[in-house]
Amino acid sequence: MTFNTGIEGLKTPALIIVLGKGEHGVSLDTPDPYLILRIKTAPEGRRRTKTKDNEVNPVWNEEFTFFLDGAVDNKLHMILMEANYGSLDQTIGEAWYSLNDLPPNEVVTKSFFFPKDGKSEVELEFRIHEE
Repeated sequence: MTFNTGIEGLKTPALIIVLGKGEHGVSLDTPDPYLILRIKTAPEGRRRTKTKDNEVNPVWNEEFTFFLDGAVDNKLHMILMEANYGSLDQTIGEAWYSLNDLPPNEVVTKSFFFPKDGKSEVELEFRIHEE
């Protein structure tokens, strides 16, 4: 199955990312985490999860659909953030993942560690839908 992007003549496979659990290391402050997902090569390529207030081990269970161009290098940029109400939000860490080698019509689950603090882990599930 291919998905129509609404652009005349352009059809691309869809990537659906299902956010699983996040685990954060011991901290003096209880985090309010959220995750920003960016794919520069995708139309509407920036999404974010809901903020999980006061959650050391958040579970998001959110789905996002991106339309990919198979002719370019599609990289997912993940930014794990800490919401700071009343001041600027803080970056916990960043990670990147190349999407081009994902097998079509299969579920792939990956865990990502965010190197800024070395303790934060987020699990994502990927599905590329193609004919």
